[in-house]
Amino acid sequence: MTDAAEEGVGATKRKGRSAPARFASLLAIALVAFYMIAAVYLSAIQRKLLFFPAGYEPVWRNGVPAETAELVSTTPNGERMVAFYVPPAGAGDGPPDRVWVLFHGNAARALDWVDNVEAWRDERTGFLLVDYPGYGLCEGKPTRSGVIEAAELAWSAFGAHVGSAPGEMKTELNVLGFSLGAAAALEFASRHPAKRVVLLAPFTSVRAMGSRMVTPLLSWLVVDRFDNADRLDDLAASEAPPAVHVFHAKDDEIVPYAMGESLAKRHPGMIRFHPVETGGHNWLLGMVEDDLRHLVRGEE
Repeated sequence: MTDAAEEGVGATKRKGRSAPARFASLLAIALVAFYMIAAVYLSAIQRKLLFFPAGYEPVWRNGVPAETAELVSTTPNGERMVAFYVPPAGAGDGPPDRVWVLFHGNAARALDWVDNVEAWRDERTGFLLVDYPGYGLCEGKPTRSGVIEAAELAWSAFGAHVGSAPGEMKTELNVLGFSLGAAAALEFASRHPAKRVVLLAPFTSVRAMGSRMVTPLLSWLVVDRFDNADRLDDLAASEAPPAVHVFHAKDDEIVPYAMGESLAKRHPGMIRFHPVETGGHNWLLGMVEDDLRHLVRGEE
C-alpha cells in the first residue's frame, strides 16, 4: 500500500474515532443547557410550588367566636399582618394560664382552626392563630423569612393585647403546626421557650421534598430552606428542651410517612412518635382529634 493510501486509511480511522467524541460533547452541552434552563425556571416558580396562599370570603367572620381578637401588625416594609387570638372560655382580658400558637398548612388560613379551638379550649387555655404573608388577611408574598416575621409580629401583638411583654409573660407557651405549619411552628419554637411542640405530618426539609419533585441537583436551588431536622437539633440542644409529639399517617400521599418517622428517631428522648394507621395527609387532623385535645389541655 502506498504512503498516500495509508494516509487516507488513517484519516478515515481518525474521522471514525472522532464521531462518538463529537456526539458526547454535543450531549454534554445539551445536558448543561437543559439544567440551566431548568434551574432558571425552577428559580422563577419555586415559591408557587411551595406556598399556596388562601384568603377569606367576605363573610369570614361568620362562625368565629365573638370574643376573638383581631391582632394587627405592620412589617418594616409597611405590609399589614393579621393574626387572631381566642381567649380561654369565660376568661378576662389578662394573660391566659397557657397559650397554644397554631400554624396552619398550605391552602389554609388561621381561622380554619376555629372548630378545633372550640373543641379544645377550656378555662385555662387560649389560642393564637397565625397567618402568613399572602394568607388570610395578611398582605405581602410568602417566604420563609416572611413566615418567621409574621409569627414574631403575632406574638408581640398577643403580648400587647393581654398586657404583658412576651419576655415577661408567665403564660405557658405551646406550639402546634400542620404540614407547612409544622415547619413554621419549629421556627417559632426555636426562638421561644415552649413546653410542648406538636407536629402534624412534618417533612424533614424543603430540600428533601424538592428532591422528590425535581432532581437532587436542582433541589440545591431551593431558596426557602425550612429544615425541620435542624430545628429539632436546636431544640434538643436548648437548656430546657420541650416535649415534642409527631403525628404522621402511614398513608400520607403528600409528605412521606418515613419523614415523620425519621424526625422522631432523631431525638427519641425528646420526641414521641404517634403513627396513624389509616387516613391520608388531609385526614390526619380529624384522625387524632382526641389525642390533640388531651395534649392541648395538658392531660397527656
